[in-house]
Amino acid sequence: MTTDDLISLLDNQLDELLHDHPKELRTKERAFIAWVLLHIPDLDISESEAVDAIVDGNQEKGIDAVFVPETGGKVVVLQTIYHKDPKGKGIRKNDLVRLFTGVDWLLDGDISRIDNNPRLRAKAEEFREAYIDFEYSTISIILATTAGNGPGKEEIDEVDRFAKKLSERGVPFSLESLFAKDIKEALVTSVHRRFDIDVDLTFVGKPFPYDKAKAGARAIVGVVKGSQLSDMYRQHGFRIFDVNIRNFLGNVKINQGIMKTAREPDDASNFWFYNNGITFVCDEFAFRSLEDTAVRLKNAQIINGCQTVTSLHSVGKDLSDDVEVLVKIIEKKADIDFVRRVTLYANSQNAVRPSDLVGTDTLLLELKRRLLALGVYLETRRGDYKAEKTSLGTPISQVVTLKEAAKACATIFKQIPGVAKKDTSKLFLSKEDGGFFDAVFTPLTSPEQIIMAVSLMRSIPLFRSNLEESTTQAPIWLPHSDFFLAALFYQIYFDPTKVTDHQYLHEFDNWIKADPKGEPFKLYKALVKRVNRTVSKHEKAYGYSHPKFFKTQIEYEVSLKNAIDKKPKQFI
Repeated sequence: MTTDDLISLLDNQLDELLHDHPKELRTKERAFIAWVLLHIPDLDISESEAVDAIVDGNQEKGIDAVFVPETGGKVVVLQTIYHKDPKGKGIRKNDLVRLFTGVDWLLDGDISRIDNNPRLRAKAEEFREAYIDFEYSTISIILATTAGNGPGKEEIDEVDRFAKKLSERGVPFSLESLFAKDIKEALVTSVHRRFDIDVDLTFVGKPFPYDKAKAGARAIVGVVKGSQLSDMYRQHGFRIFDVNIRNFLGNVKINQGIMKTAREPDDASNFWFYNNGITFVCDEFAFRSLEDTAVRLKNAQIINGCQTVTSLHSVGKDLSDDVEVLVKIIEKKADIDFVRRVTLYANSQNAVRPSDLVGTDTLLLELKRRLLALGVYLETRRGDYKAEKTSLGTPISQVVTLKEAAKACATIFKQIPGVAKKDTSKLFLSKEDGGFFDAVFTPLTSPEQIIMAVSLMRSIPLFRSNLEESTTQAPIWLPHSDFFLAALFYQIYFDPTKVTDHQYLHEFDNWIKADPKGEPFKLYKALVKRVNRTVSKHEKAYGYSHPKFFKTQIEYEVSLKNAIDKKPKQFI
């Protein structure tokens, strides 16, 4: 993820905070203060508490927020600097000095002299009371910025100086300076880690340890009863597979085999030999028995073995006690890229499609979250909706698969209907691998754009069906042309200057869907006539075929040039 990608994703989340708290936040700079508080690890804070903690303004003393939790929690003193363009910017010594001067004032200053910032005064009084009564676990002093560069030697020396000063006072504290790299890690982690799950496992015998200091990870490998994995799934459900590249695929051939072996008394003892096993990743594992057979996994996820675990659970009471499963547990905290690589390389029992490889991409998961707020479920991984539908708290008006969304966005906004129809796999490959994924889904892709593009792609076949029913003179090439005509329809009737206008996108979407035989259908018929003239010029050529013509990108570009009038009629 580039710095520009980071700022775009961050801006989307800041806009949501501004939408929810317009009066309190007012600007993106203030929204960034709340955002940082909400993404501090191990800080138990609600959105309303984060907004309430903001104290910037008059007499702010170099402090943007003070959060004092319930007795025994972490106290946070925060200063933030939001750069829309972070390139070339860094953490400055003066910013640290202002923050540290503010902390000195919180510890010893005259609070009564604050007469023009009642919120700061109130929070300072809460801080002072907690400090005097030792009602906290630690004081966390944080400077957070979107600047691209971290602290230099001069800034590090300033941090060390203040750390020594606090140490001499006997204050339990932590000092942190966060810049773009840290903000990116917090954002990515928040998008990917929707569930915090702790899992207890008991091995059959003592597991084998594997420690690789150079990789910054360690692992254990052992054997676990199939019944224990079934019970685990009963407790946590689909949430335990949240970072896997697929969800449960249902009654496919490999899963039928797993269930058959698991319930057969004469074959269940061979399960370990037949099955590839499952792989957990976790932030930390710790043994809970003297024999080192019971282990607890903190923030655990299964990244390989979804089909195995879910199939074992599906067997129910018929699951043989002889079923034992090879289990690998990998410990590496807060490294999403590492987890994604392990997930990719570990999955092989069922065929991995190109779309599977991007199903847990950060941009897609963020789009999925934002679409869900609009009542649209984006199924980024195969099997997700079936697994999650009963636990969704939001009414769902439509389900859109990742493949459908990719085809629609590629056809409509990127204007590559030939690729979308013929080379769909390229939509899920990066530019480096000869694909278009990075162009089809960008940080600027909005939920409203996906909704409109999918609606247009779904409407074109309806228009075609209406035309075929209403006349016997429909062109014979029409069944091959849906992608082609959808791209042309957008180019001719959509105002390209409003592609980021959410209200316009919503109105265009409603216009398309309002009446299958209304004005959009009439415009579709006119478009068919235009394209038919182009097809007529080509169809007598040697080697011509309708299927080939309508999945050739060059032919589309020629047809586009011929179809658009000098002043195309656009939807208004």
